[in-house]
Amino acid sequence: MACAVAGPVLAIYFVVRFLRGGWAPRAVPIAAIFVMLSWPGDFSAHKLQTTPVGLLAVVGSFLLFGLGTLAALTKQRWNKTEIG
Repeated sequence: MACAVAGPVLAIYFVVRFLRGGWAPRAVPIAAIFVMLSWPGDFSAHKLQTTPVGLLAVVGSFLLFGLGTLAALTKQRWNKTEIG
């Protein structure tokens, strides 16, 4: 039901942007996108609450392992050492 309102608001925003040639306040499309994501977010939160804790621990472990690997692989970009 919320998408039935947020979709036209977003469409009108982009039509007005096209006609005027400039960006209006960005709060309107951001709010419309948040409204559109409210139902999937609520559904995901409910599913997450009913998921077994062991499965969440394993998924969280893999996620942290992946983030650590990504940080190690990109260390040379964000951790510059000065020679001098």
